[in-house]
Amino acid sequence: MCIRIVLDQIAPLAIARVTRRTMSRHNEITTEEGLEVTLGIDELETFLTADDPDVREYAARTLAEEAADRPADVRSAVASLTECLEDEPAIRSHAATALAAVASVYPQSTQESVPVLLERLDGPTAIRADVADALASIAVDDPTVVADSVMTLAAAVTDDERHVRTRVTAALAAIAEADPEAVIPATDEIMAAIDDDAVSVRENAAVILAAIAEYDPDAVLEACDLLVDRVADEPAVREHATRALHAIATDRPAAVASSVDALMTGLTDERESVRVDSAAAIAAIAAERPEPVSEGVDALAVTLDDVAAVRTDTVGALRDVAEADPSAVVPAVDALVARLTDPLETVRSDAAATLATLATDRPEAVTAAVDPLARRVARDDLPVRDHAVTAIAAVADAAPETVAPVAADLTDALAVDDDDVRLAAVRAIAAVSMTEPASARCVVSELAARLDDPHEPVRHRATAAVGAIARDTPGDSEVPELIEQLEDGDEWVRGYAASRLAEIAMSQTTAPHPAVRSVCRRLGHEHARVRLGAARDLVTIAAERPHDARVAVDALRERLSDDDADVRHTAALALERIAATDPNAIGPALSGLFDALDDTDRSVRETARRTLAAVATEPAADCRPTVALAVAETEADAQPRRVAACEALSVLGLETGTETEAAVGAVCDLLVEPTPAVRAATLET
Repeated sequence: MCIRIVLDQIAPLAIARVTRRTMSRHNEITTEEGLEVTLGIDELETFLTADDPDVREYAARTLAEEAADRPADVRSAVASLTECLEDEPAIRSHAATALAAVASVYPQSTQESVPVLLERLDGPTAIRADVADALASIAVDDPTVVADSVMTLAAAVTDDERHVRTRVTAALAAIAEADPEAVIPATDEIMAAIDDDAVSVRENAAVILAAIAEYDPDAVLEACDLLVDRVADEPAVREHATRALHAIATDRPAAVASSVDALMTGLTDERESVRVDSAAAIAAIAAERPEPVSEGVDALAVTLDDVAAVRTDTVGALRDVAEADPSAVVPAVDALVARLTDPLETVRSDAAATLATLATDRPEAVTAAVDPLARRVARDDLPVRDHAVTAIAAVADAAPETVAPVAADLTDALAVDDDDVRLAAVRAIAAVSMTEPASARCVVSELAARLDDPHEPVRHRATAAVGAIARDTPGDSEVPELIEQLEDGDEWVRGYAASRLAEIAMSQTTAPHPAVRSVCRRLGHEHARVRLGAARDLVTIAAERPHDARVAVDALRERLSDDDADVRHTAALALERIAATDPNAIGPALSGLFDALDDTDRSVRETARRTLAAVATEPAADCRPTVALAVAETEADAQPRRVAACEALSVLGLETGTETEAAVGAVCDLLVEPTPAVRAATLET
């Protein structure tokens, strides 16, 4: 690469020297400005050692200009430029500028210059900025090259020039991220920089303190207050200050307990990393000192729908707060209930645990959570299930009427291996039995199985529950005597009395399997996937226990108009299964099935048609309700419904003159129907 210089800008002696060195190899170009000579980098590098300082200065300045545009071409002159750092002020200033430009793109080419660059950090202002630039570029590329010079760099952290402070702290930040132990000796200087008036310096200082805190929290304990102040700083500074506080809180939560209010503000930061670090720090503090965190329950509750890392920590913090002061988490109940269906088991478990703790102390605050908790008993993993049963039992002790609708959901918990969980479940059912025995009658068989439970408290509660249900059995004079025998000293007598009470209680039980009631409730859930799952469960139940499934007809009828097509189709399919064994049972859903004939989804229409056909072709069925509906549907606006009505009338057994007369009249009216499909179906009828 060649460079063109104007020789008459150089001192006369220098011109003569340059001319003598170059005229023999390059052409001369005469211009109005003077004699121009084309020089190469090697010639300029040679001029750096010329006796004349003007020549050296000119060469250094020209190389600096060249390095700014084409740093690759100047890499070969790095060693000579480094030597110029010992030259006169003007020359070393240009040399430093050239080295900074080369280092910014090719930092490895300037690594050998580090010792001399470090010496120049305390030089004049004109050179310090470029030296700091070069050192920062080298450090970012390979921190190990300058790691042994931490204290030299730290001495410049308080430099008068903002640019120097920025670049020196950038170099230290690069070292800290790679080897935090190396910068620990400079902690005091970095603490001073965290309050610098330049945002870039504060940001670099925060990075350094965060790196040290993650390596050795004790080394930056004195910086806690300074870091807390930076939480309200510019986003870049706040991010690393919060990161540092997180690291300190993880190891020394008491040291940052006073910073809870500042950390709470980070929970709403637009940067996810700030929210994550804030939540983690708060969770660590809450685990050891929940008191200061209890005042921020509202802020924690808002974050329970944040990203997984945030809500995992904040729900954990709420759990710890609840253990120390249950009443403090009352404002978060709704948010906790919403987390019972969280995809993360940890979140669901901590939400249920928090509600259980609150229910033990303030059961009235958790009554609205009973139904969502009950759904977790049969559908979730052990930790969630156990906490849910515990919470429901606590509510049942204070407000059994609240738990009565979900008594059937607790039956699965009656058979688990954990004594405490079985006891909590039977305790809740027993509480319901004492006040609303009819609501617990559907679980008598499960209670009876607990009469010989290996855990004595479970047996006692189960016996009390069975006795309460039996006492509610009308017309049985044997019950009072049997209840007295439960207190008999003879174990055999007590056992016989309990068993006999169970028989009496079950003798009046006509309710379906407890699971059906739970499934029916889920049909009304706000989430379509839950409703679809419930409808699918009823399809299975209708196939295996059609008698039990009959109680779900009303709930299934409502789902025929669900917003979700899959739910509508599955509900119609469950009704079809029920109709296959007991056509009369789906009477309450007939109107909904006729409406489904006009559904936008083909699978729903076809399933509804098959279900109505099953009712119409069943000899033993009382078809009068269906006939009445079919006659009414012959006047429907939608063609598919009129056709289906004709098809239904063609196979229905008409049992009274009134029904026959109405059907015949409707059929005759349709013979003049303009739609061919309707006329064809009418003629078949």
